[in-house]
Amino acid sequence: MKHLKSLCSLIGLSILLTGCWDSRSIEDISLVIGVGIDLEEESENISLGHQIIVPPSNGGDSSQGSPFKNIYTSGKTVHGAIRNLALRDDPVYSDHQRILLIHNNVLKKYTLDEVINQLVKDDKTRRSLYVFTTNESIKKIFSTTDSDEIPSNQLYSLIENRGRSTKILPAVSLGKVSSNLQKKASFVLQNVEVINNQVALAGGAVILNGHISDQELSVDDIATLNWLTGSIEGGVISTEKDSMPLAFEILGDVKVQVKSEYKNDRMYFTIHSEAQGRISEDWNEEEDSFKEDYSADRGRVIEDEVEDRVLDFIHMLQTEVKSDVAGLSEYVKVQEPDFWTEHKNEWNRYFTEAEISFNVSVTVEDFGTKGSIKKRISDM
Repeated sequence: MKHLKSLCSLIGLSILLTGCWDSRSIEDISLVIGVGIDLEEESENISLGHQIIVPPSNGGDSSQGSPFKNIYTSGKTVHGAIRNLALRDDPVYSDHQRILLIHNNVLKKYTLDEVINQLVKDDKTRRSLYVFTTNESIKKIFSTTDSDEIPSNQLYSLIENRGRSTKILPAVSLGKVSSNLQKKASFVLQNVEVINNQVALAGGAVILNGHISDQELSVDDIATLNWLTGSIEGGVISTEKDSMPLAFEILGDVKVQVKSEYKNDRMYFTIHSEAQGRISEDWNEEEDSFKEDYSADRGRVIEDEVEDRVLDFIHMLQTEVKSDVAGLSEYVKVQEPDFWTEHKNEWNRYFTEAEISFNVSVTVEDFGTKGSIKKRISDM
């Protein structure tokens, strides 16, 4: 029995000391953090940019070089371009990929469904990665960085600024893109550009039936779209009161209620939005924050500004874009199921002919410290 216990202990130690038999050093693999898809200028083959993490040296000193490297390959298909990477670098692992950046020219030649086909089929690619579009070259964006930050990480992190800006779309994941394409829904992908040698979020690319539209949205259009859909977590809207600048800071999420109704072969939408915040800037020297009507008066000015912007934007969607990128069809599916079953293939026509009303209620909860200072001075 004593010899049996010794034998078992010896076997156990051998297993523990062996470690992972199929393990590989992190320096011997390529961890892809971002992928960019472009067209080769000469052949118009698919061109892929792979942004790969460069791990610190064995000594742990990461200051000796860049924390990333970019490798570019090409092929007739996305998968072919990926496999051509094996001719130039260590095996590629996409488990940690965070972003997919697609040049708009690619989507003018191919459908979005064709472009992401391989990525959706690959069980190693994260469906939670963020998808963006751009008019800039992939090489320019992937090489633009400050403080040795990885551009793909910078781009990924910009989405987290939605609590400070209304001009950022909710993150659109690879899984969401695939779902929208399966539903044949129209939607918007945020554009990326380089401004003052920094990667920045810009306007948006409109995707209709898997194709990119010639109609692009500006960064201000993105803000208005977010007002229409209630996709706002914070930010600022600026306008004028008596020809003087006025700014309203949104505190918390904007809430939206949508009511749809089908009658007389036409869709009707009533959209009500609610926002709370504070007057963060008011250049009117005669302002008196303690007057009873101050908050209500400024609130009405903000409401008028938002309503004008949204109604103009709806008109543009119906007459120029001619597609429901605001996702109003999701409300119709629930509220008017019989209509949707019969007319879903004609939705874009019904959307362009729909009567859509929009109003917003703004609650001014705070007006900063200026009013408080003036009040204390007047009491002295």
